[in-house]
Amino acid sequence: MIFEWLIALQMRSEEKTFGFFKNPWLLISLTGALFMHLFILYIPPVSELFHLQPLSPVEWLIALIPGSLIFCMEGLRKKFFPSLFSKGRFR
Repeated sequence: MIFEWLIALQMRSEEKTFGFFKNPWLLISLTGALFMHLFILYIPPVSELFHLQPLSPVEWLIALIPGSLIFCMEGLRKKFFPSLFSKGRFR
């Protein structure tokens, strides 16, 4: 899920990098989704209802690493090769 949130922040354009605060509705929705996930994971009656275990810090890192890598790689691609994958599209 974290992977998808980070990708949503980065994939707003194929060629440009926008600031995080340019789309407040995206930030509001991602913040709401994060709070709902934390609520479901860390409130014992709710986590028991969904049969979930709280994540350890190591498990959070495992969840964050792939999304963070893609987020950084896509930012670098947009900075140095902005039209690398968009050529020939939308004809």
